[in-house]
Amino acid sequence: MIAVPFTQASIAANRFGFGARPGELAAAGSDPRGRLNCVLGALADRSVEGLALGQNVPLILRGPMPVGSWAPSRLPEADSELIAHLRDLYLDDATLSARLDEGTRT
Repeated sequence: MIAVPFTQASIAANRFGFGARPGELAAAGSDPRGRLNCVLGALADRSVEGLALGQNVPLILRGPMPVGSWAPSRLPEADSELIAHLRDLYLDDATLSARLDEGTRT
């Protein structure tokens, strides 16, 4: 486990508030931009780099510390078992269910 010297500005680094003291989460949650990048700055002496999974780096990870991004160039086709699991998962959500039906028609 890595101990990071949290400040009130970076206490909600992961939006779940682990380690937050009463009142700090509300203050930090009001503007989450750069929270994880601040943590990277605190870990700079450990050769830690940030990595965003997707084509764009989210606001919470943007800042002065270098951050890379990765996205697969091509995803494999979803098999019928995965589609069936997603249908079960989205059963009670009309919006997601409709989007899944729309996406699997093509």
